[in-house]
Amino acid sequence: VGDVLYVILDFEGLGSFARSPQEDALLSIFNASISNCTIFRCENRFDQDIAKMFERFQKGVQFLRDENDKLFKGRLLIVVKDITNSDIDQVLSEFSEKIVSFCKDCTDKNGESESFVMQMYKDSTNIHIEPYPPLMHESYFKKLDALRILIDGSVHDSQWIAPLPIIHSNGGVPFLRHMKAIMARLAMKDWNSNLSEQIIESVVEKVQQCTKCIIKFGTLTNSKTFESLERFDVNEDMEVVDVINSLLQKLEHICSQSSEQSNTIKQWKESFEKILDNIPNGGLNLIHNNILKYLYGEFERQMPECKRGHSTHRQWFIAFQLFLKLICLRRELILEKWIANELHEFGFQTLRGYSMQEQKVDTTDKRAKHCQNEVAVKFVKLFVNSVLNQLQAVENLLMLCGVKCRNCYFQCLLRHAHEWNSKTDHSFVVKQVAVVVTEKDILPCKLQAGHESFHDCRQKRHKCDNNCVLIKYGNCNKKCALEFDHSSEVCICNSSIHYCNENCSLPGCPNKCEIDYAKEHTRHECPEKKCTKRCEIPECGI
Repeated sequence: VGDVLYVILDFEGLGSFARSPQEDALLSIFNASISNCTIFRCENRFDQDIAKMFERFQKGVQFLRDENDKLFKGRLLIVVKDITNSDIDQVLSEFSEKIVSFCKDCTDKNGESESFVMQMYKDSTNIHIEPYPPLMHESYFKKLDALRILIDGSVHDSQWIAPLPIIHSNGGVPFLRHMKAIMARLAMKDWNSNLSEQIIESVVEKVQQCTKCIIKFGTLTNSKTFESLERFDVNEDMEVVDVINSLLQKLEHICSQSSEQSNTIKQWKESFEKILDNIPNGGLNLIHNNILKYLYGEFERQMPECKRGHSTHRQWFIAFQLFLKLICLRRELILEKWIANELHEFGFQTLRGYSMQEQKVDTTDKRAKHCQNEVAVKFVKLFVNSVLNQLQAVENLLMLCGVKCRNCYFQCLLRHAHEWNSKTDHSFVVKQVAVVVTEKDILPCKLQAGHESFHDCRQKRHKCDNNCVLIKYGNCNKKCALEFDHSSEVCICNSSIHYCNENCSLPGCPNKCEIDYAKEHTRHECPEKKCTKRCEIPECGI
């Protein structure tokens, strides 16, 4: 009706011979716990059968005591059938007295009612008695309006009734989830476990099964044998608006402490927008062995104006690393929106800086709300931490080494913490050379691209060109950069700093120390600041 879905559950008459008294009790508990309105039809008098049925309900009410604020939120409509107009007052009086008497008889030591009526329906205002005329009576169908009033409420001052709250305002999925959890609990006769915990744990577990695939491939499609970098079709719909501006704003916030990175973002903002539009997120395998080489090729092809040269290699490296960061942020944003869609009823909004948000369902039971918040934190917080760890692992795969290459002096473009040996191809690109201008002709610089200080063709004796006395240390340009026939000064190259070049003190680290050789130090440190070990979790591969 309109945008509201009404679900009708038919229990085929309580107290029938087809069910045992215990089954009747469990069904009544299930009905009251999940329904907004329970319609209980009875004969035209409060007889012994009804009294016995109420007693069964009373025995069953202890089975499902829970602090979940979505349980026992409905109303009870007792329909007394075949009542003539002359008997209405008598029937109302009789049933009211019996129910009041029943509630008084079932009290605890503090005088609080423990009757099933008050336990299931919370308040006497939620219990309504409605006499119905015989089926063939002209006013029979007019009486059906009482049900509508009970659900939609009444605005008349003489008989004001508040409309029923929509308990599952998030749609049919949460309702079905609660219904299955209650049915399972009753079927297993599990009277001690926390229903809120069971529901949240099952939902989080289901979401967690998909997050790994979304982090890796950007889709819900799970393919263990998937090896391609190309996009594949997605069977499940995951409606996410990929707003590039929000990605760039997030990146600007992350890089706000670095003026170089902030300036690079501003300089290449439009180019970043273009390349992200042209590289789809869905199906892009971020854990593929060749993902860096693939993204490097796309970066070079789609951003040709951003060139890597002798004087621009540092700015180029920053731009490329920021592009890789955007790829990771886009994957994180899509994952975050998908999780928010699945877990918003438990207060989830964001991955970073996660904290419990107030749920939208109103409840006057502050204790129940506090209990459910604790339950949500217990499971959702652990899940969020797990997701952030997985995202960080993937981000590490797209983090560049950045150490100055021993061969070309450019910053290394291989994966952070990669294994290095003398045969390793330490770059994706061919080494570049700079050009030196002399008075007579133009000759190419013979120094490695990315070198410091001036260019040198090494063909004419512009400089001394003898071996540097510090050639055994790291970051040495090897040849003396002083003037030809310089005085008795020692021969020194044009490198601004010479590294210690001893093995790193960290056990198992293959890198060399990059502390200034002239600086006293007892511990040798390489430029790697993060753990270089592989993940020890089986089948992780990261």
